[in-house]
Amino acid sequence: MSHQYHFSKALHNRTGVYGNFIQFNNAAIRNYERRAEQNFGVRTVTDFSFPLANWNTKLLGGGEFMSGFSPIKTYQNLQGTPGSLQSDDEVNTLQYNIFGQAEFTKEAWVITGGLSVNWVNYKSLELSNAPVVQQEVSYDPIITPRIALLRKINDAFSVQANASWGFSPPTLAEVRPSNAIFNVSLEPERGMQIEIGSRGYFLNRKFFIDAALYHFALDQTIVVRRDVDGADYFVNAGSTNQNGMELLLHWQPRINSTLLSGFKMWSGVTLNDYEFEEYSKGTTSFSGNALTGVPRQVFTGGFDLKLSKGLYWYVTLNYTSSLPLDDANTVFADSYTLLGSRLGYKTSAINRLPIEIFAGADNLLDQTYSLGNDLNAFGGRYFNTAPARNYYAGIRLDFKVKQDN
Repeated sequence: MSHQYHFSKALHNRTGVYGNFIQFNNAAIRNYERRAEQNFGVRTVTDFSFPLANWNTKLLGGGEFMSGFSPIKTYQNLQGTPGSLQSDDEVNTLQYNIFGQAEFTKEAWVITGGLSVNWVNYKSLELSNAPVVQQEVSYDPIITPRIALLRKINDAFSVQANASWGFSPPTLAEVRPSNAIFNVSLEPERGMQIEIGSRGYFLNRKFFIDAALYHFALDQTIVVRRDVDGADYFVNAGSTNQNGMELLLHWQPRINSTLLSGFKMWSGVTLNDYEFEEYSKGTTSFSGNALTGVPRQVFTGGFDLKLSKGLYWYVTLNYTSSLPLDDANTVFADSYTLLGSRLGYKTSAINRLPIEIFAGADNLLDQTYSLGNDLNAFGGRYFNTAPARNYYAGIRLDFKVKQDN
């Protein structure tokens, strides 16, 4: 629920409160977990706009507070049903952040600067121990700045650059993972990112491009581990360097045909040069190795074809290169190519009721691949099953109800 108030034409405030409840059951390899996450929060933002030396200026500031309570119980896993109780924990979460931003606009220029401060505290009460064990971990706040610059070349194209410093405390799932051990030694991630890019239309708006180059240096990187029983836990893996390029290109020509109503061809390229800059485990150094779980290249593409009679045909393609499954880079998942297609028909001729009938197929090339990998898994349990060539069909109906005042 939120409330917006206009003090004047230039001064506004929006304040909202929120809450959620999540019931989570997970039958894992080593146990059966049940957790009930209950969160409540409030967020307020005030903005003020005014002219300053021929610049349109907008100042924004606010804060957010969130409190959470999560009872977490783990049981023996008896073929998908809970057995005897193994652990009974209660975790309280308290976090807040304060932020501010200034935006300056003049003709083709937009300059943005911001600051934020984040603070997180976790408290754990282990009720299944005798005596009861209480633990607590807090992450001291630091100031994280950001600055961005945008230059409009014309009404359809712009270039931008930004630099930001980040601070990311561990999440609840990382502090209290599936091994049921409350991890007080886990450190927050700290990073710095520099990015340049451009986006917009060109050649009479037939082409659209969104391109970005970035460098991301991350310290105290949090990575997942798995113990002998298959339970997850998290550790800080030193520092990493993450360099990358992302490119998205659309071609959508103007259609002048009674048969064809629309056509769009698109492609995307993601290139990742991610590696451990400084990381050792015991006496083994992984410095210089490729970052675990990250492919070097991902290529996507496809086309959307629409006919004037309501028929359409969509085709998508995804290629993902091989990727390392362990920090030592001794085991890799193979590359794979996924091809999908969807054919459908849209009409509202039946009593003006919008109806869509469709059918399609995924993994048409019948590739063998892993749908999500368990990184650094004990005993070589890296892979998860993925469907082979598969098909689907459906009907969609859209209803709109009008109410008379």
